[in-house]
Amino acid sequence: MLLSDKLYGDFKIDKVLEELIKSKPIQRLKGIEVIDFFMHPLNIYGYDQLTKILKVALANNIIKFSDFLREDRELIFKISKSKNGEIQELWHKLQSSLKVIEDEEDFDIHLKNKVRLIDPSIFY
Repeated sequence: MLLSDKLYGDFKIDKVLEELIKSKPIQRLKGIEVIDFFMHPLNIYGYDQLTKILKVALANNIIKFSDFLREDRELIFKISKSKNGEIQELWHKLQSSLKVIEDEEDFDIHLKNKVRLIDPSIFY
């Protein structure tokens, strides 16, 4: 199969990859838009809080870098059971109901969007 891509030009793919591209699981991904999920203000807040929690947990030896190789639920369990006051406060903020307000002039969190190019030539 010969594919033509604006970014990479023309290239040939082997039969196995062609079958994978034409498979139902890959073809069902056509048109799925995930950027709205990842850039939703509430999710951005969650990423920010989780980042703070992970940094504090690492700095206080509650978790180790090797814990990131474990299952997510194991890491979350370890952090959630910590008696560290700062982690408990951040964990509570992450778990609580809240309303995120978007304000371009008065803000606590700023996230700059990166352009993501998705190679549409994988869709047959």
